[in-house]
Amino acid sequence: MAVGSVLAAGCSGDSSGPATAPTVTPTSETPLDEDGPVEDEPVFGEGDQSTSGPGDEVGLSPTGMRFGVHEDFDRLVIDFEGEGEPTWTAEYTDTPTEVGSGDTFDVTGESVLEVTITGAALPTEEEAVDWSGAAGIIPQSSGVIEQATRGALFEGNQQLFIGVSSAEDFRVFALEDPTRLVVDVFHP
Repeated sequence: MAVGSVLAAGCSGDSSGPATAPTVTPTSETPLDEDGPVEDEPVFGEGDQSTSGPGDEVGLSPTGMRFGVHEDFDRLVIDFEGEGEPTWTAEYTDTPTEVGSGDTFDVTGESVLEVTITGAALPTEEEAVDWSGAAGIIPQSSGVIEQATRGALFEGNQQLFIGVSSAEDFRVFALEDPTRLVVDVFHP
């Protein structure tokens, strides 16, 4: 069992300058046994973008994220409430920037993988569910992920920033029952 830290408070881009990481609270981590068609999923590298197909625009609510270390990769899983399939874009960015405010976002790591979940339910929408998980995770024992943090939810786009020790290959795919989005970042 790995031991890590979870960011307990939310991040906001309301202040000038880079947004800062909230206070860290210790927590335990367990490997994630998310079954799925992993072998069939495409792998992307630095300079590539992973994009899902068109979604149902049903307004799934991202509610939290979990982290696990596997033999060949680190895995981040984003949990959802609601009906439908999540849609996303994912790519490495030189400057993590929050949508809406335009503020840069401080993320631990040499490179940052930005994942944007599109078509997310807004808190004011009927049947929307609030994010109830930690605002971020700082693993103390991982292969490559140094920090994963929730960015802005703006006009139906939920940002996540994943700080990594180096820009390694990654894959992103959705799973059902329950609905979740999986981000694997391969070890060097």
